[in-house]
Amino acid sequence: MVKFLKARDENLTTISTSKALWLLCMPISLKLLGHFFFEIIDAFWLGKLGTEVLAAVGGTSLYIWLYRSLIMATQVGTNTLVSQSVGENNYAQSRSIANVGITISIAMSILFLGIYWLLSTHLLKIIGLRGQTLEYAMQYFLPFIFASPIFYLWVVCEEIINARGQTHVTLIIVIFSICVNTILDPILIHGWGFEGLGIFGAQLASIIAASMGLVLSGYYCLRKNYVSRMTYVAKTAKQILTIGTPRAISGSVFCLTYVGLANLIQQFGEAALAAWMISHRLEGFAYHISLAFSFALAIIVGQCVGAKKFSMATNSIRISLRYLNAIIIVNSFFLVFYSEFFIRVFTADPLTIQFGSTYLKIVGFAHIFMGWELACGGALSGWGKTLPFIYIITPLTVMRLPVSYANIYYFETGITGIFWAISISTILKGSIMNWLVARYAKRQA
Repeated sequence: MVKFLKARDENLTTISTSKALWLLCMPISLKLLGHFFFEIIDAFWLGKLGTEVLAAVGGTSLYIWLYRSLIMATQVGTNTLVSQSVGENNYAQSRSIANVGITISIAMSILFLGIYWLLSTHLLKIIGLRGQTLEYAMQYFLPFIFASPIFYLWVVCEEIINARGQTHVTLIIVIFSICVNTILDPILIHGWGFEGLGIFGAQLASIIAASMGLVLSGYYCLRKNYVSRMTYVAKTAKQILTIGTPRAISGSVFCLTYVGLANLIQQFGEAALAAWMISHRLEGFAYHISLAFSFALAIIVGQCVGAKKFSMATNSIRISLRYLNAIIIVNSFFLVFYSEFFIRVFTADPLTIQFGSTYLKIVGFAHIFMGWELACGGALSGWGKTLPFIYIITPLTVMRLPVSYANIYYFETGITGIFWAISISTILKGSIMNWLVARYAKRQA
């Protein structure tokens, strides 16, 4: 396997824009789509345990999503600064930045573990989980909390490798981890010669797979000398957090807003929350593809900024959005017009199917704007300009809550108003971010 992970040129500014995007986007897209398909498989096996289990996982997933947003505090800054150093051909500096990134990531992962552990029960009760559903949620949530540093450090190691242009390496590691997870999932959930562990088994499978991913990623970083030792340099740590914190705050507010929305949706019953969880899994294709372009743009724009090749950075954004638009439009067509068919794959409950189908029909049309939001956000991260996430993305995300409350009484079906609030805010965020990036790129030209 080590022989197969042969490194290619790390500085992508020395090749054509289209080739650089291809080398970045393809592995990242395949890697994230692997995560997407695993989430679909995970939901399929958990769905066999009942609607309450789906609702429990749906509620808990919001806080796991929140944790992934908190990781951005060090993930984004480390990736941006390492990318810019590689663009400058300053590999010693990139290694120094990575060392500091790993150090502060370890510290923050331990801090977040403590906070999550202390608040775990309260967090789940906030979104309205009670009784058996709450018990299921705790079985899924607590193992994740104690293993959370593993997930944190794996992500940061991946971003150090990606910033070096070696996205094919992280793809191979993720595929291996997902295969392990996929094999373990049905065995640990339902049993094979022993009594299944149920919802706890699903989380245990993920932890085992993530541990393998971290070991392989960490080994590769050390072997290629991308990371040498744990060090702390106050100036570098400040730079990493200055770039990453706005993304972390924006993502965290997004997740906390969804906690409020989950509380609203919970009022319409367990079927509504289960439908929302299934729908999130299904729209994961568009989300993960958009995220792949976001990560790719963050790397290539970062390297272009380091190399002072601003026209190449602008060209990469234009080409990326063209490809992304084509992919998401096709995906949205199927989700909107065949929504009921997709929901039926996971559940036979009529009410869950009705809620899920309605959600996909309303929100599916806005996926292209979600793509713009994420891809343009990646471009801004590459430039090191992450403040727009605070003054554009965050307010429009928070507005979903009061608008949803108002819409519940305005729309006859109630829950439909929540779905429309999500859709309209997505359209606004994507449109503004697209305009902002176009304006900034024009200034750099």
